[in-house]
Amino acid sequence: MRPTVILPRYIMRSFFKMFVAVTLCLAFIISMLELMEVIRRYFSNSMNISWGTVLELTAYHTAISVFSFFPFVVFLASILFFTIMHWKLELTAMKIMGTTTFDILKALLIGASLLGGFYITVLDLFAAHSTNMVISLNSKIVAKFRKPSRDLVITNRGVWLRDAYGYKSYIINTSSFDVNTGKFLHVRLFEFNDMNELVQSIYSRSAMIIDGQWVLGKTTVATADGMEKTLDQMKIPTTISIAKIDKMATNPAGISFWSMGKYIDMLEHAGLSGARYRINWFMRLSSILQMAAFIVLATAACTNYNARDSKRYSVKVASLLAAAFPIYFLNNVIIALSAHGHMQDQIATCIMPLLTMLTGALILARR
Repeated sequence: MRPTVILPRYIMRSFFKMFVAVTLCLAFIISMLELMEVIRRYFSNSMNISWGTVLELTAYHTAISVFSFFPFVVFLASILFFTIMHWKLELTAMKIMGTTTFDILKALLIGASLLGGFYITVLDLFAAHSTNMVISLNSKIVAKFRKPSRDLVITNRGVWLRDAYGYKSYIINTSSFDVNTGKFLHVRLFEFNDMNELVQSIYSRSAMIIDGQWVLGKTTVATADGMEKTLDQMKIPTTISIAKIDKMATNPAGISFWSMGKYIDMLEHAGLSGARYRINWFMRLSSILQMAAFIVLATAACTNYNARDSKRYSVKVASLLAAAFPIYFLNNVIIALSAHGHMQDQIATCIMPLLTMLTGALILARR
């Protein structure tokens, strides 16, 4: 193996070890906190669920939290990498051999890119699965102790809603929603009684929600015994409103990176807004850039080390960790501006990682 290949591989392997160590430590801490939270949330509300379900919820919540902090895990791993390498005097030996800071940075950026690719292609699927499993388990628990909550599903066959009013419950399907007129097109309602038995099927070419009621145009009603009748207009009480429908949409975290584009198309085809899903998609994509930016910043702050002045290095590390929180906060503020239409999604999700990377590059350039 060529010497020029051995050193970068050694740097990446050491960085990956630090990444695994940080991930395991973070997962352990989060799992303890999540376990206490799951126990508090359910047992304090007299929901006596099994310990198997408690551990399952804890595992899924832990996975979601760790994946959401993935760029920061890379950041902490890079700081730990430099700290351990300084402590072992390996960076000093590398510099004596002629290895430059840029060589080390290049190897770390390749490692961060590999982690980013693994995150997008594999871990993101598991994160989406974990989110959906948490939602599913919560729904089962709530359904056991309380009445089922309303739900919404977007498919290539339109929008599916679930609603309950009094002793009746409804499954509602509409092909699309016309934003300009406020009408739901090709609406079909399936009415069930309190025994979950189908009572009747109701179809209308268009409908609107007005003052807490479904107001349907010309309507065809088919009862469970096969009888049909046609009405010029029909009104059905509902707890659904147009404003609530958007809030009822699937959690963006429950959709994988690769499925997000198709889901956005289905939303927009149904007449609903896909803005927050599009922002979420760009956020996941920009996470690779954010990892690279943190690597550059950590390299700029941690490459210089003087064994006689370890206190100064500790202050640098502490300052670096403190700077991560304003970066995260400002990134969320900018993304919020994008959600309200004040900035393009691509710019909003990339501006803070680019500024962070530029800051680190300028610090390195001055040396």
